[in-house]
Amino acid sequence: MSKSTDQEIKNAAPPTTKDKVLETGASVVQDFAPISSICAHLNAFHVYASDPSRCVEANHYCSHITK
Repeated sequence: MSKSTDQEIKNAAPPTTKDKVLETGASVVQDFAPISSICAHLNAFHVYASDPSRCVEANHYCSHITK
C-alpha cells in the first residue's frame, strides 16, 4: 500500500454531504474508547518451534490497565 503524497491530498475532492452524514452517524454509534487507550503497538514474527522455516505475523496492541 502506498502512502499519499501531499499533492495527492491537496488534489483530493472535499467530503460530500453524504460522507459527512455517514461519518456523523458512525461517530454516534461507534465508541473508540478502546482504540484511544492504545499506548503501544508491537509487530512481531513468531516462528514455529516444530518447523523453523514457518512463521506467523502478529500485531499486539497494548494499553495500561488500572483498577
